[in-house]
Amino acid sequence: MSTNATDKIRPKNRNIGTKVAEMEYNQINNLVNKGLYLNSADFLREAIREKLRNINEINIKEMDHDTAKNKIINYCKENRKVLLSDIADDLELDIFLVNDIIDELINEGRLKE
Repeated sequence: MSTNATDKIRPKNRNIGTKVAEMEYNQINNLVNKGLYLNSADFLREAIREKLRNINEINIKEMDHDTAKNKIINYCKENRKVLLSDIADDLELDIFLVNDIIDELINEGRLKE
């Protein structure tokens, strides 16, 4: 097989460098030492793949501001203590839109922090 044909079959790889906290580093090494991963790079590749799968599964509904605001108000009435991420996930709304609307509702005195 020629080099050109091999290059077309094999995907190109890129390197990503990052720093992690010592605690995270030790946790990863413990998993490697237990034989769950070949090495830290193997762990990171799997973590990246899992994160990308999760992100791709998120569906964000398109809706106008007022409709989203009413849905968020109802959600907050049903669920007294909520996180922005829970609202965004459960209502399938963009997290930035949810943040803006929550700020609006707090400024209007309709929600408390």
